[in-house]
Amino acid sequence: MDSAGTHGYRVGGTCDERTQQRARERGYDLSSMRARKIGWQDFDYFDLILAMDKGNLYTLRRIATEEQQGRIHLLMEFARNFVEEEVPDPLV
Repeated sequence: MDSAGTHGYRVGGTCDERTQQRARERGYDLSSMRARKIGWQDFDYFDLILAMDKGNLYTLRRIATEEQQGRIHLLMEFARNFVEEEVPDPLV
């Protein structure tokens, strides 16, 4: 498991403190995670590439080859207890 963004403007930075707090409340420690931009190698290495929203889904589909398209999904496609299509922004 890993996390990467579609834009590189926060590369090397930590998660927003509010996001880290919400993760801690659920038993996850994100303090060692650093932002990075998704790379072409990620599409071959990972079985699933999950986008939080439709904007990122569109960007990922533009980057991926035809063979890699089936690995890209919205995260909320796998949610059983929610009806939202996109992950709500945790910073709001």
